[in-house]
Amino acid sequence: MEKKYILFNPYAGNGKCTNDVEVLKDAYKDGIFINLKDVSSYKTFFEGIDETDSVIICGGDGTLNRFVNEIQDIEVKNKIYFYSLGSGNDFVRDLGRERASEPTFAINEYIKELPSVTVNGKKYNFKKHGLLLL
Repeated sequence: MEKKYILFNPYAGNGKCTNDVEVLKDAYKDGIFINLKDVSSYKTFFEGIDETDSVIICGGDGTLNRFVNEIQDIEVKNKIYFYSLGSGNDFVRDLGRERASEPTFAINEYIKELPSVTVNGKKYNFKKHGLLLL
């Protein structure tokens, strides 16, 4: 049976994400809620879940930026959704959605094969819509 992993950034949305993510607890009663501070390795995280499980990233553009750049060398087979709970939310606005729009569409196509830039020897990815994510 597919599991939903809800990864949330407690610092997103000026520190309101932890409270805002509570809305998902009603929608995903069997969801597994994980504070992103507790994820030490996305490689280990994705190796530990079934590829039929889905992941909802909860936070803002900064959270999405960090996630995209930390998984760039990992083959992620899971569907990834984004629940925008940041203070700016440029990514979802570029897609014609609003902050806290229900996470019903997978963003996998938006977070793979991204253009990149190297700064001080470290590679960073751009997002396809809106601003540079650095």
